[in-house]
Amino acid sequence: MKERFISLRKFTDRFAEIVLVADGPVLITRGKVPLGFYLPIKVWGGQHDSDINRHMVEMVLRQSGQTPEDIGECIESFIEGKQLLYAMRGRFEPPA
Repeated sequence: MKERFISLRKFTDRFAEIVLVADGPVLITRGKVPLGFYLPIKVWGGQHDSDINRHMVEMVLRQSGQTPEDIGECIESFIEGKQLLYAMRGRFEPPA
């Protein structure tokens, strides 16, 4: 994906494409006013493999006021919730 910023309307219209294709942070705007960033998980996961990814993650965290620990807790909470859901369904691992 070439765009590094996108309007809220376009973001909602093209959400699936952005989630699947974005290779870096995307600034989401409304009326040319920044609303937030979308940071693809592959950038977060690759932050230790690449200086570019590390800088992107640092930029987004700095602008959002979040810490790496905040994001890690969010991811862990999601994983725990999924594990609980699978356990309730009688599985211990997600389906292949």
